[in-house]
Amino acid sequence: MEDADDLVQALWERLLRYPPREAVMAPQDYLYRVAWMVLHRHRARRRLDQARITYDQDVIEKLADRPVAAPYGDILEQLCTEQQLARILGQLPPHWQAAIVLLKRDGLSYQEIAGELGLSVHTVKKYIARALAHFKSRLSSADREP
Repeated sequence: MEDADDLVQALWERLLRYPPREAVMAPQDYLYRVAWMVLHRHRARRRLDQARITYDQDVIEKLADRPVAAPYGDILEQLCTEQQLARILGQLPPHWQAAIVLLKRDGLSYQEIAGELGLSVHTVKKYIARALAHFKSRLSSADREP
């Protein structure tokens, strides 16, 4: 029920943006179109929230009980890289983040990602290409820093 109230509020706010002096030629069509866009955006946000990265505390605790012996330098380098990747991932727009995580972490295909996020395959490919370009540019600029 909360979702319905939120959707009605979002629809009302959206309708209030229309300039009052202009006449709407087909008011019912306009209302349906705006309602569809509000609902579509709501569903996309919901899917995006469900696709966010999560972790299992039990698995982390089990892994912490059995640390892998590694040289200190390797651990520090890996930690710096992970922090850098997390920082760069946080700079991406939410849909780009979701697409790249579903591809790299979950191993989904472009088709599966498109279905999961409610986007076209073309859009998913575009988001992933842009996300990868962003990663490459940020990582290469970090390598050049002293």
